[in-house]
Amino acid sequence: MQDSGPATGWRTHRYTPPTPITPALSTLKPVTQPVPEIPPRFTDPRPVLLAGSIGFLIATIVVWLNDDWATARPICLMGLGVGLLGYTIFAIQRRGARRGDKGAQLGLD
Repeated sequence: MQDSGPATGWRTHRYTPPTPITPALSTLKPVTQPVPEIPPRFTDPRPVLLAGSIGFLIATIVVWLNDDWATARPICLMGLGVGLLGYTIFAIQRRGARRGDKGAQLGLD
């Protein structure tokens, strides 16, 4: 058998990747814009806690005065309890934030 030199055919073809349609990532400029701060009136939990507690207080009074809705009394009482618990947790976190505790939430001043 004779050696006919370098092989020819499909095995000798080198793959060349296609040229990209979009420019390289290093030439692209970032499109991020600064995010504005959320106003304090939208992040303050006090109005939500107050509105929920007042709502459950009114519902509890209405349910207590009407004997037909006696089955809803435990739900109203639990709503008042959850509101009280939520405000207690908020007050503890706010006190810790004002003192500068490490584990306290930020922005509750």
